[in-house]
Amino acid sequence: MDELENIKLIWKTEKANALPNSEVVKSLIKKYQSAKKRNLFLLIALALACLIIFIWTIAFQTPSPWTTILGEVLIFLGLIITLSLKILSLKNATKNEQKTNRQFLEDLKKSTGNQSQIKLIQRAGVLMLSVGFGFYIYKIVSNDLTKLVLTYAGIVLYVIFIYFVFRPLVMKKTEQRINRLLEKIDNSEEK
Repeated sequence: MDELENIKLIWKTEKANALPNSEVVKSLIKKYQSAKKRNLFLLIALALACLIIFIWTIAFQTPSPWTTILGEVLIFLGLIITLSLKILSLKNATKNEQKTNRQFLEDLKKSTGNQSQIKLIQRAGVLMLSVGFGFYIYKIVSNDLTKLVLTYAGIVLYVIFIYFVFRPLVMKKTEQRINRLLEKIDNSEEK
């Protein structure tokens, strides 16, 4: 019984104005969700366009050596992986719209740390695209050693840039965007 009295006392002394304005929180979350959904739609459209162009290119190509065919298969698999990850992200974003604001914010705080499986799949997709491109263009550059070395050096530099520069930059920007959203919500509590 004593605990009940303590809870009542805490409940009565808690300031109601310290709670965030629900309309501000709702608008911030909706704005974040709509921007994320719009970006996912654009990425899916881009991946589909690349896949269609790639299939179109393969369809009108003359028979090729095994390296080109292997490259085509790896590029196709890389594009399918990329497309499926983006569709899965869009599905999750749509599912997040059905959650309450509190559930969404809790999931948002948790999501920044536990995406290791998705990152692994993304790495596999980029690796398949890069290796596939290397196999795909082998026939074209294999006649000249200089072209061969420069082409494969370019592919390696591209992968290094994507993996060590671009990917961390995108991850940092995404984390900053999430932190700004959480800060705005915390700041709305103080008003």
